[in-house]
This record gives sequence, structure tokens and C-alpha cells, in this order.
Amino acid sequence: MKQLLLIIAVGLLVAADDTKKVDAVKEEIKKLEGTWAVETATRDGMEMDEAKGGEAVFSGDTLTLRSKTEGKEMNGTYVIEPAKSPKTIDITMKEGDKGTAHGIYELKGDTLKICVARPNTERPTEFTEKGTVFITFKRKKS
Repeated sequence: MKQLLLIIAVGLLVAADDTKKVDAVKEEIKKLEGTWAVETATRDGMEMDEAKGGEAVFSGDTLTLRSKTEGKEMNGTYVIEPAKSPKTIDITMKEGDKGTAHGIYELKGDTLKICVARPNTERPTEFTEKGTVFITFKRKKS
């Protein structure tokens, strides 16, 4: 009987921890929601002029990238883990580069930094321009 109570207690603790993680993700997703304008963008340390004037729109677990210069929209989904350090983001686009781009992000007020590796390669461990796409966004005010 004591073993059964111990197993139940451990199970409840694990379930409570999982609920806290889910709540933290939901809270972070709410912070990301909205339209973000590209402030700076580099690929392998080279300026990405085509990204200037572009936007990222976060809505729930979906992500829409809008290119001002090309007039294109690309849709995808994302998954975050805000409890990790640095916080992680995995982006899967339906158009363009296929596969999942593994990255890290930092959200401070109205500034969002995302650093991702090419799809299906290893996640960067620090914010660097070498071998990554590194974009800084500013939140657009309504």
C-alpha cells in the first residue's frame, strides 16, 4: 500500500511539473503573438537586403513570414521551449526550405532575436552570425 501511495505521489508531482511547463509555453506564445518588423538580418554574417522591410506574424503556433521586396508570404509552424537556456525555437515552413530549422531566441520587451541553423542541422548554442540566419525584430505597434 505504501508503495502505491508513493507511486501516486510521484505521478502527481510529474503531472504538476508538466502542467507548469505547458503553462510557461502558453504564456510565452502570448508574448510572441503579433507582428514583428525585421530590423536587421544576416545569413552567414552577410546582410540579407531582401529581408529588410519584411515581417513575421506569430499567431498561436503558426508563423507567417512576409517579404516586402518580393511581395511573398510563407507559412509555417513553430515550437518553443522557454525553460531552456537559451530559449529554443523550431520553425517548420510549408514553403521554401523544407525541413525544420532549429534555433534559439531571446525576447526582451519589444525586441525579438532569432538565430536559426539551416533546416535539419544542429541548433546554434549562442547568438552568432556564423553559419546561421540571425534576425532582430521590433514589435509593430497597432
